[in-house]
Amino acid sequence: MPGFAEALTALGEIVPAGAGARLTAEVNMRGADLDGLRRQVGLRALPVTGRANVNLEVAAEGATLGAAQHGARI
Repeated sequence: MPGFAEALTALGEIVPAGAGARLTAEVNMRGADLDGLRRQVGLRALPVTGRANVNLEVAAEGATLGAAQHGARI
């Protein structure tokens, strides 16, 4: 997402776990344009404006990606 943050780092991993798989991801943005980001992902207006640091961590595990989605921790 060019122009939405001063700096962006992202890490992700998918590994076998039992009969399915485990997915973990981490995204860090410094100086993120909150309004630009929310428009890009299709969210309605947020009660905040300006720039912020954003740290997102996701963990999911399941027999399929659909099953993992239901138990995902964000």
